[in-house]
Amino acid sequence: MLLLISLFFATCAFTTQVVERAPEGVPDFVVKYAPIVYLYSEDPWKPSDIATQLNNTEPRVDFKVVSDQPTSLDNLSFLNGLGGDKVYLTSKVKPYANPVPGYFFGVLPNGEGKTEGAVSSTIVVNDHGDGTVDAFYFYFYAFDRGALSIGNHVGDWEHSMIRFVNKTPSALWYSQHSAGQAFKYSAVQKYKDGVGNLRVSVYYYHGRQSRLTSR
Repeated sequence: MLLLISLFFATCAFTTQVVERAPEGVPDFVVKYAPIVYLYSEDPWKPSDIATQLNNTEPRVDFKVVSDQPTSLDNLSFLNGLGGDKVYLTSKVKPYANPVPGYFFGVLPNGEGKTEGAVSSTIVVNDHGDGTVDAFYFYFYAFDRGALSIGNHVGDWEHSMIRFVNKTPSALWYSQHSAGQAFKYSAVQKYKDGVGNLRVSVYYYHGRQSRLTSR
């Protein structure tokens, strides 16, 4: 069973204790062990609002705009009738525009780790039905810069995945560009929050889109 939930926060390192409750349909343990993401303080590109990104895109087929209907989280299905698997969304504003569009910079999380007013992350839960549950934690960026300005991304998803066996975390997957690495849960660096949960530490820093274990 697949379950997708969008959240109004991006998990990040914070000092204020937060009482968290799982959204409807999401197992409590998926939120309890959600990764703690550390953002590089000198990186100007922060987690971004998914809806704002959609509002600034247009559907195209063969590089031609095929509809002027505004795109939102509520009407994405209309794209299916515009060209099947050939339709794609592209930014209305070029990433090298001057000045750079404000929404490209995303939203700086507050002291509680929330990107206020922005839905910047999504959890996808895959329940295998045998006690094994895979929870994918996706983080959205309107823009992030590749090394040496090569491989810049407009509308970029980063993610990490935790595999649970009988509600206990057993393994992790850290995405790194087009690939990634898997580790045993016991082998990776943890962050201990004020409630006593041991969550994995995830890092995001300028010029690199990756989730790293401790050195």
